[in-house]
Amino acid sequence: MNSSRFFVREAVHVDVDRVYSFVCKLENQELKLEIFKTCFFENLRSEKNIYLAACNNDGPVGFLSYHGQSLLCYSETVYKIQEMLVTENFRGFEIGKLLIDYLEPPLSLRDCSSFEVASNIKRESTHPFYKKCGFN
Repeated sequence: MNSSRFFVREAVHVDVDRVYSFVCKLENQELKLEIFKTCFFENLRSEKNIYLAACNNDGPVGFLSYHGQSLLCYSETVYKIQEMLVTENFRGFEIGKLLIDYLEPPLSLRDCSSFEVASNIKRESTHPFYKKCGFN
């Protein structure tokens, strides 16, 4: 199986349950579903956020959230990957890279000169992946 069997699209409301399971897995805990849904739907509406789903014919197999923040120390909007997960069965097929590559066109239309990633120190195994994608 290769990455051409997958496609990326913007996440939509009906993805909420699958994204919930992804983020619970990422955080290694069960989050409060109703609060999660409220945040998810609110963030989908925000023009400063980009939520992406990597899919195959059965639906989402990965998720990426990119949040824009107006930070004083940068004096501009900074975009940062906040959550990203590819389900274990689909790792190794360059789906994560597919998600990150998908960000370039929409970000080029925004006033953004800084792209960052937030990755908890506990997730050491993901750091080489982000470095390979060009993040420091």
